[in-house]
Amino acid sequence: PGFQLHAGGAYNNTKDTLLNFTYGYAPKQNYKTMGYLWLSKQLFTGATISAIGVCEGFEQKTDANTVYARATYGLNLVYANDSSAWGGTITAYQQRGKDPNKAYKTAYSDLKSYFLAARVSYKASEKLTANLGFDYYSGSEASIAADQSHSFNRLYGTTHSFNGNMEYFSSLPAQGLVDYYGGISTKLTPKFSFDLTGHAFCFDKGFVYNKIETEKNLGTEIDLVLNYSVSKEISLQAGYSRYFNSSSTTKYYKMQGVSTQAQQWAYLMFTVRPQLYKTPAPVESK
Repeated sequence: PGFQLHAGGAYNNTKDTLLNFTYGYAPKQNYKTMGYLWLSKQLFTGATISAIGVCEGFEQKTDANTVYARATYGLNLVYANDSSAWGGTITAYQQRGKDPNKAYKTAYSDLKSYFLAARVSYKASEKLTANLGFDYYSGSEASIAADQSHSFNRLYGTTHSFNGNMEYFSSLPAQGLVDYYGGISTKLTPKFSFDLTGHAFCFDKGFVYNKIETEKNLGTEIDLVLNYSVSKEISLQAGYSRYFNSSSTTKYYKMQGVSTQAQQWAYLMFTVRPQLYKTPAPVESK
């Protein structure tokens, strides 16, 4: 009771190498082997600690029999109790081994990176919840040796759930990223709610542009999401986001000297979840 364990593994094809086989979808990461272990334990009511370890093997581009490992491991501490107005999450991860995103000679660079995150929420009332947090992805200095890397990789998880809805950072900068965020969630009526979140982004390490180190500030973003439940089966969601560039944003995305309009987007999503069949209740025998 209160303890869970998940484990799994995968093995990719045995002969094709990245050099002699052209993939139509041009994958950025092809693992040859992958294994994971996830443990979760409830400490007390509302508090859970979990540990995860993922080990991947990446083949050498010219030799499918040579595999380099990358290990990612860390802890998550979560507190969420309906009887308390406070909630929070603390996360810490490390990565060691080789960085498949930074080639060095016929292999890859040595990897030493980390990720830290913390989030706290406060339920002010039944209708209003406020939250504040940060995500810290380590990065590499411009002067780092060619055979070294300090850039953290998010592996295979969804990117839309993190670092703003506009997905400016679906691929993390090699210099690393820090995301400070805060916002409110409200439920005005049983059917209508909205979330408003602000983000402030910056590099972990300095970004060098034209041999000059620029400011670490990467700009800010604001996200608004509206939710309306039409019925049990039908719901509507509308969203609007806007990004405010800094001088480093335009340089990093190669927009320096380019006239740009406001960075914004909006969407409307209509969701239907029909229940086409319901299993009848079993008839009790006499």
